[in-house]
Amino acid sequence: MDRPCRLLLLSELCVRNVAYDVSLSRSLLTWKRRASSPVYRPFRASVNRSVPVTEIISVREEQWMNGSDQKDDSSWKKIKGGDRSDCRQAFTVLYVERCRQHHWRCAEVNFTCPDGVLCQNWVSSIREQLASISARPRNLLVYINPYGGKRQGKRIYEQKVAPLFAQAGISTHVIVTDYANHARDHLKTDADLSKVDG
Repeated sequence: MDRPCRLLLLSELCVRNVAYDVSLSRSLLTWKRRASSPVYRPFRASVNRSVPVTEIISVREEQWMNGSDQKDDSSWKKIKGGDRSDCRQAFTVLYVERCRQHHWRCAEVNFTCPDGVLCQNWVSSIREQLASISARPRNLLVYINPYGGKRQGKRIYEQKVAPLFAQAGISTHVIVTDYANHARDHLKTDADLSKVDG
């Protein structure tokens, strides 16, 4: 019999100024809209989203926003409500969303917390879970066929794939192939596969 997943964190956080019950276990991040009063909104649909931890790309702390000044020192973003005393801390989770016909796309959700300590707990807990995934690659060897993708292979990699690897904290060694079977020849002779995960 399977044991239920033990919750690591459970908090009330906001997504777009709507209250959600957010939970994190070793395998799942879930956010569910808090039930409103059935008297005032009897037909409101319940919103419940779950993302496997293995499909989370990264979690990031937001930047402080102070008028037009913006610091880039990994401090927290202050989200201003109508009142200055209602400042909240925020973090964003970037994840893979499965679409129809076996397509995947990147999506993100921004959670706001009532205080900075709670935000730091969430960010560190999610990062710990990501670091504990043994199958998650850290170093990759990438071959680019410059003639692939209608001769746009290198540009596609630089604009779409490389930023995704950077956000996920994956270091890469990139080789642009020069001729047919260049990748195969490199793997047979020059590649040191002990330093890469894939």
